[in-house]
Amino acid sequence: MNSGFSSSDIDAGRYPELRQWVVGCLSGHKKPNDIIFQLCRRTGWDWGQSKKFVEQVAQLDTKEVHKRRMPLLLGIGLVFMVGGVILFVLGIRDLQAEISHLQDAPDFQKILSLIFAVRDLVNDPMKTILRLGVVIGPAMFIGGSWGAYDAVKSAMTGEGDDLVKSGTPQR
Repeated sequence: MNSGFSSSDIDAGRYPELRQWVVGCLSGHKKPNDIIFQLCRRTGWDWGQSKKFVEQVAQLDTKEVHKRRMPLLLGIGLVFMVGGVILFVLGIRDLQAEISHLQDAPDFQKILSLIFAVRDLVNDPMKTILRLGVVIGPAMFIGGSWGAYDAVKSAMTGEGDDLVKSGTPQR
């Protein structure tokens, strides 16, 4: 079922429609092995030829792929940032309410015991989640910020994660 091309004959520039298809698949976060398999079926090329073609496209069009991926990744980053801020604010408000009920002046140890109160985990899991929001919220915000930054940077420079991490069929 080979079309008579050797591995060295495969040139991404000679197949613009296939090249755009591969760019679309990479942009859609499809697994490289799935793209290579589908390319084998579409063209009749063997695994090595298809893998080389996908690698060429990934190398030539990496900036385009990252540009197409950016809106989704940026959106996810922003959702995490907003969610982190909301969790943090709700956690601080709940913590302030608890601190106001204390008889004596709170110290750092009392505040930590309020945040990580295990007794409320069984009685009121939502209160525990809110309290942990004081810790989880900033972590979500930092993670979302990092992801959004990385998505924008990758789209602008074309540098980012390796688009074709594996290309060997797995059994």
